Amino acid sequence: MPAAKRYFIKEHLHREVFHGGIGNVDAEKIMIAQGYEAIEFPGTFDFSLKSKWKRLQQLIRLFFSIGAGDLVVFQFPLYAKIHELLIRLLRFKGVHIICMILDIDGWRNGNEMILEKEKKAFRRFRYFIVHNERMQKWLQAIVPNATIAQLPFFDFLATPAYRHRPKDNRIIIAGDLQKTAFIQKLGQVPQLSFSIYGGGYAANNEFPPNVLYKGVFPPYELVHHLEGSFGLIWYGSDIDNFTGNYSSYLTAITPHKLSLFIMAGIPLIVPATSASAILVKEYRIGCTIERLSEISDLIKSVSDSAYQKMVDNTRPLAAQISEGYFLKKALTELERKIYES
Repeated sequence: MPAAKRYFIKEHLHREVFHGGIGNVDAEKIMIAQGYEAIEFPGTFDFSLKSKWKRLQQLIRLFFSIGAGDLVVFQFPLYAKIHELLIRLLRFKGVHIICMILDIDGWRNGNEMILEKEKKAFRRFRYFIVHNERMQKWLQAIVPNATIAQLPFFDFLATPAYRHRPKDNRIIIAGDLQKTAFIQKLGQVPQLSFSIYGGGYAANNEFPPNVLYKGVFPPYELVHHLEGSFGLIWYGSDIDNFTGNYSSYLTAITPHKLSLFIMAGIPLIVPATSASAILVKEYRIGCTIERLSEISDLIKSVSDSAYQKMVDNTRPLAAQISEGYFLKKALTELERKIYES
């Protein structure tokens, strides 16, 4: 039995993004393509009394127009208070709510107070979309009766870059560079060269001699600008240990840049302790490491034919990611469970 009506809370499509946030934007595009109706409030960035009154009127209209048995999806965390209020009201009305977890800020930033608030928020819901098996197990310990679908890869609505890539010592680092202080230490691995793409790097920091900064590109174009043989996912200030708040966070999330490298047809190098390592091994699209100093020997151990097989393995995944396959699958799975129960 299909949902009478299906909605999603629109918070991201109006934003201009470069690296962080493109996954949220594409998720909303996919839901529109799947027939979900966007829930919007007037005057998103207008905090005048008149605009607040209009939003309150819209809140009342939505409360009465969205019926029990309808379905509403929202991406966690929500940023607008009016959206949080609407979700609270709809829960008590018997509307089915799907919480799609994109980020867990308390865990990401090492803030226990925020994390406890987020856990409390999760306990209000039953239906979830999470990144992977590890996040699912973490959530089930908090919400034992949760019904969960997984989103192992972020969908990325760009055009895949299918082109020949030879194996060499060029490593790519891309995305938001705010948590990549380790770049300053890459001179300690001079046998490798690194190409850096993205913003957020401190302007007063000079790059080591073996690091070349390539600049910032719009996210849908970046796929076609990446030059190198392996895409690196690594965070923190150390090249010998994968530690710190964000490193801990990566044990349970699948970062969007995983999809970026897959879309570019570039095999990955990821920390062995990360959740990404499980996917990299399962789909045979790269290698895992304990420390950055291992990369040179690792590359030598990978034959040219084995490398090309990794490149080939990214292509069917890239096709699925570019078409919104993974979110569509998760939504369909939860819809079936909601309306068959």
